[in-house]
Amino acid sequence: MKTSETTEVKTGMSLDELQAVVDAPIWCEFALSGAPIRVECRRLGQAVDEQVRELRRRAQPPFIKERGPSGDYDYTNAAYLAAKDKNEKIARALMIYAGCPAVAAKKPGLVVPEMIYEYVRGVLSETVLEILGAVIQGGGLELGGRVNFTSTSASES
Repeated sequence: MKTSETTEVKTGMSLDELQAVVDAPIWCEFALSGAPIRVECRRLGQAVDEQVRELRRRAQPPFIKERGPSGDYDYTNAAYLAAKDKNEKIARALMIYAGCPAVAAKKPGLVVPEMIYEYVRGVLSETVLEILGAVIQGGGLELGGRVNFTSTSASES
């Protein structure tokens, strides 16, 4: 949906109607070498969301007692940064595998996140993976026109 389009706001939806909207595909649209591409994706379920959150939290910076009166974490530690980066890529691969049927169809049945990462990173370019991951993570959610409903006199002038 383009942001310039106006659509009718749906009100009074039943839970089944809302679930049907949630279960409908979301589309990842981009141009690659000038050719428009449209890839079917789907929203992630809670189980995958929880796995992604756990992967992102897995890397922890080392705690250094000697820093300050009560110590501090070393967020610049090279080992921590490398582990954090790898965990982010594993989490993104898991999202893409679960949220893009075309990717999962080529090698179905993978369940171990590290194996999914090894497969997904060899399938498409980093740029395409970033685009797919962003669309799947966003879940097709568009809030822009609905959340900016307040104004102040300073912003109106």
